[in-house]
Amino acid sequence: MGRAMDNSVSILKPKRIRKQKTELESRSFKDGAIYLFRRADYKKPTWFCRVKVPNAKGYVSCSTKTTDEHAAYAFANDVFNKAMVRVASGQDLNSKKTDLALSEYINHIAVVEKARAGLTIKTQFLNRARTFFSKMRIKEINTSVLSQFNDWMRENSRNKSLSPNTVRRYTTDLKQFLNWCVERGYLDQAPRFPKVKSENNRRPHFDNKDWGKLTRHIREFVKSEYPWVVRDRTLLVNYVLILANTGIRVGEARTLKWRDLREIPSPKGSNQPPDIALFVNGKTGPREVVARTSEVKTYLKRILELRTNELLEQKAKEQDPIKSRNMKVRPSADDY
Repeated sequence: MGRAMDNSVSILKPKRIRKQKTELESRSFKDGAIYLFRRADYKKPTWFCRVKVPNAKGYVSCSTKTTDEHAAYAFANDVFNKAMVRVASGQDLNSKKTDLALSEYINHIAVVEKARAGLTIKTQFLNRARTFFSKMRIKEINTSVLSQFNDWMRENSRNKSLSPNTVRRYTTDLKQFLNWCVERGYLDQAPRFPKVKSENNRRPHFDNKDWGKLTRHIREFVKSEYPWVVRDRTLLVNYVLILANTGIRVGEARTLKWRDLREIPSPKGSNQPPDIALFVNGKTGPREVVARTSEVKTYLKRILELRTNELLEQKAKEQDPIKSRNMKVRPSADDY
């Protein structure tokens, strides 16, 4: 019974009608090296070309994007000449297009580097690079092409210039892309990148004129009609003077404690006041710094006196219930 049902189903099922073969109109030139063809059943049939270069593996097939036979032949002949030059220079005729490789790489990092903070900026840069490399194959990229790309990015930037750090960041992103192409087999070896000139980041010299300007300004900077502003600016001024006279970093000063200070006694028979040394720990590790002048002790004493008075006043208010109940809250920036 099951076999009878299978036979009935096969009888009822209509047979698939095979599609008729497409009629092609073709032309051949240069002993078959250039082959043009198009589908004759289209309303506006476009010519396609297939180019074969002697002593090279494979073909180059693409659309001529025209319905005119003479324009299609001119296009195919140009493709043939470019392919001849590519083969003569030792390049691969069927190398992957850079635009397709970049598109594939962007989709790859969108998954692999999903949690990376700079993924958006990197993707924007790679999409801009697709415009430059759109008509180029991956194996055509060399040091000269990369140098031209840097010039192209510079010309198309907002200020018509790129800092060395920006060029270095672009170079890093391109290196990662080309190394990925090597892993995928699209490229045999990543090309050498052009050298990037590093800019001079050395800080300008801090001379006596700058020091005089700083000390004159901070005298007026402390003055204010609000006592809490005077308090904050007093701390800031002494903090700046300590940094300027010791050379310690901001991070080192942030972790500095009173027990890290050490007085260096003056030599015997000398009227010079004793110096002060600071034991700090920061970017370069633990080290001991000797102050440039003994006046640093004065700046430290100001901070110590200010903090001591504040703590004593706070302790007295906490012991007096009436004063603690009527303690004024320091105004915030929104109160002005």
